[in-house]
Amino acid sequence: MSKNKEIKKAQKEYEYLTGEESERRIAFLREKAIRDETSIYDAGYHKGIEQGKREIVKSMLQKNMKLEEIMEITKLSKKEIQQIAKKL
Repeated sequence: MSKNKEIKKAQKEYEYLTGEESERRIAFLREKAIRDETSIYDAGYHKGIEQGKREIVKSMLQKNMKLEEIMEITKLSKKEIQQIAKKL
């Protein structure tokens, strides 16, 4: 009879401990999902900014703007602008 009480007590202890562990795991996964989503958003945002700059540089080059002016406006280096120009 006392063994049953000890087993029940151990089982309750086990359920208590594993319950907290699963809650911690769920909280960890929720936080990870939020961080992943933020990271994906940031990466896409910055990629979009760079793509927009390239499109602007292409337009400026097609209008025969001076390289120095393009560098000043876009804050891109001469090398970066020349790489974009090669793709035209």
